[in-house]
Amino acid sequence: MNWVEILFGIVCGACITVGLVHLFVWFHQRRQWSFLLFSLSAFSAAAIALLELLMVQAASPQEYSQLLRLLLAFAALFIPCMLGFLWLDLRAGWRSLAVIAVVLRLVSLAVNFFGGENSSFQTIVELRQVQAWGIDAFVLPVGVPNPMLMIGQASIFFTMAFIASIVWTVMRGTDAAKKRRALVICGSVSIAILGSVVMMWLLVLGKLPIPLAVGLTLVPMILVMGYILGGDVVRASIMARQLQLSEQRLRASEERMQVAMSAADVGAWTWNLDNDSFWFSDIGSRLSGQPADSPVSSNAVVAQVHPEDRAAFWAVRDQAVRGKSVFSVELRRMLPDGSLRWLTARGRAERQAEGMPLLLSGVLADITERRQAEERLKRIVEGAPVGMLVCGPDGRIVIANHRAHQVFMHPTGAMTGLPLDQLLPTHALPGIVAPGAAARTEPGEAAPAHELSGRRGDGTDVAVEVAFTAMQINDASHVLVSVADVSARKRMELEHSQQREELAHLSRVSLLGELSGSLAHELNQPLTAVLSNAQAALRFLSRQPPNLAEVRESLTEIVENDKRASEVIRRLRAMLRKEPLDHLPLAANDVVHDVLKLMHSDLINRRVAVTLDLAGDLPVIKGDRVQLQQVLLNLVVNACDAMRETAGERAIHLSSRLDAGTSVELSVSDLGHGIPPGQLERIFTPFVTTKSEGIGLGLAICRTIVQAHRGKLWASNNAGAGAWRWIRLPKVPATPQ
Repeated sequence: MNWVEILFGIVCGACITVGLVHLFVWFHQRRQWSFLLFSLSAFSAAAIALLELLMVQAASPQEYSQLLRLLLAFAALFIPCMLGFLWLDLRAGWRSLAVIAVVLRLVSLAVNFFGGENSSFQTIVELRQVQAWGIDAFVLPVGVPNPMLMIGQASIFFTMAFIASIVWTVMRGTDAAKKRRALVICGSVSIAILGSVVMMWLLVLGKLPIPLAVGLTLVPMILVMGYILGGDVVRASIMARQLQLSEQRLRASEERMQVAMSAADVGAWTWNLDNDSFWFSDIGSRLSGQPADSPVSSNAVVAQVHPEDRAAFWAVRDQAVRGKSVFSVELRRMLPDGSLRWLTARGRAERQAEGMPLLLSGVLADITERRQAEERLKRIVEGAPVGMLVCGPDGRIVIANHRAHQVFMHPTGAMTGLPLDQLLPTHALPGIVAPGAAARTEPGEAAPAHELSGRRGDGTDVAVEVAFTAMQINDASHVLVSVADVSARKRMELEHSQQREELAHLSRVSLLGELSGSLAHELNQPLTAVLSNAQAALRFLSRQPPNLAEVRESLTEIVENDKRASEVIRRLRAMLRKEPLDHLPLAANDVVHDVLKLMHSDLINRRVAVTLDLAGDLPVIKGDRVQLQQVLLNLVVNACDAMRETAGERAIHLSSRLDAGTSVELSVSDLGHGIPPGQLERIFTPFVTTKSEGIGLGLAICRTIVQAHRGKLWASNNAGAGAWRWIRLPKVPATPQ
């Protein structure tokens, strides 16, 4: 046995082995026709190699011709199988070229059996013995070429053209892996076919220096494609194992899903739109009232849906058909006993390649308790005496009661869905109302109530008092907003303030009426002094020579007395003028001195002595100078009135001091009859008085003025005789440096 026989035997065995492997694969994957065509190509290559081994040892021209005829027949089988494999594997090229190549190969096959010795030789005359390449002897044919050989060569031409079209088509694409695959497969096929053609032409022309070895040229191609297909088999095996693992994980996931759905009491359902049938899981069957694990028509499902909710049921299907993949709907199911259960269905649409939905699938849950809780909340909110709003996580109103619609003057139901900042100013809303902030807020957390200016539906403003409280509804964070209309209260406060100002003004006028005599004496003194000084100045001027020094002194006295009269008139005008409060920094001791100047003449007429105990370095207070003068003047007058019937000493004691480092305290003490113990607090009530001629408004107005200055006014009796009146006013905080 020489090396040629060994080589041909190896080639034949390798091709048969590769062919059997891929034939076995095809038996297990019948749809993969490329494996069958490749195995036939491998078997054809093995048969060609075996026939070539027999041809080397042929004993006669007739035997050689018969063996060559069979070889060409297997070559005719190899070409269509290889072209079919290329088309199925690469899905590229012009099929018309492959069809022409196959038709020409079939014509050549007919010529091979009916047109001479075979399609290559019209006749073989003899076999010549050749000794070369280390082989003792092998035979080569000598004969007349068959003109019909060109049909087979034309088939080879169209075969190569089809292979070229495959490469051209694939290289225009973007798949790099497919490009590499096409180049390797088509390159190996082209080399094998061209080698076979060259070897066959050399045989026909009698120029072949070696034994015919077409099978050897096909072996590299078979091995290359076998390697590629083998890689596909390996990858398919890996994918099969991965698929098996995925299926195991999927089953485990389904089991976990079943446990979770059972724990959450959630059922699964599927709606097949092709045959209009429903499928329900066990829990879904219990919730829907339909049989489990058996098809149910949509009409049977709709029959148990509340008539008012059936439109929403069909709307879900219409939305899925129009393109909405994810959907959610809440429905009421009618039970046989006439009761209702609320159900929520959520799911998604699975679509076909052309885009139409094939299945609607999802989950079903009972939300009756949630809806009942929502209804209870709505009734509570609706029954509240103040406006109540419930805002969702996005800052929009989800519930608004009738009172809230009245406060903001919106039609009933029109406020649902509105952003809260459309009703209340954005800058005044607390952080828990901002969109998205509710999810970060603990339930029960509240923002302090405060007054805001709301915006009504007609664009006008309304004064409201608003409070905010975080709460949980359906596992989502919401904010409860209570709104009270305080516009009426604001109007009353404004009216009371105006009335207080009017009463203060009336008291001021009444008090000044009582003091008109004292004020006349107060003005008469500086005017008399002005007249006397003017007359004295005239006398000093009439002397010869004039006494200018005395004239200057008289004129100076005139200026001083004029200033004093002007100050008296200015204070009188300020007390009579109806002006708004003008709180300015001032010294408490200055107010005391101002009042004593106003009361100077009256105190003399009443024979009342005044003693002062004013602390030095008192802090500055802040207030309306005229109003504080009015308060202290009223207290001094009351002290004088309390000593009207006193036969003994009449004295008033005025003092000032710093109280606890935070307030300035003024006090007025007298030696009168005192205040009855039961009247110490009532004397500050309007129309309550201890004087027969009084109307009982003075002290009430004084307390109101002091309270407006953030202070306190009260009275107490002395241990001996008389009473104390106390004024406490806060000091002005020090300005940081």
